[in-house]
Amino acid sequence: MVSEYLADCQKDLSALNAALVKRDYERARVFGHQLKGTGSPYGFHNLTTLGAAIEQAAARKNTPALDDLVGQLEEYLSRVEIAGE
Repeated sequence: MVSEYLADCQKDLSALNAALVKRDYERARVFGHQLKGTGSPYGFHNLTTLGAAIEQAAARKNTPALDDLVGQLEEYLSRVEIAGE
């Protein structure tokens, strides 16, 4: 299940990037809210933290902050490993 969750995060990240190109802050806010709610139950507290920050930045339409946070999310997802796999 954890592998599937991370794969879904990668897909959602692609959708988030597309939304940001269009300056769809509401979609970015919803993504952040969802990530905030799902990260910790899977043991990814950093995803919860990033999700909350993305949600807040999107609500404020703060494009520079969103760009930075999405970069942090991309970097985190590229290096996260599941123990035992």
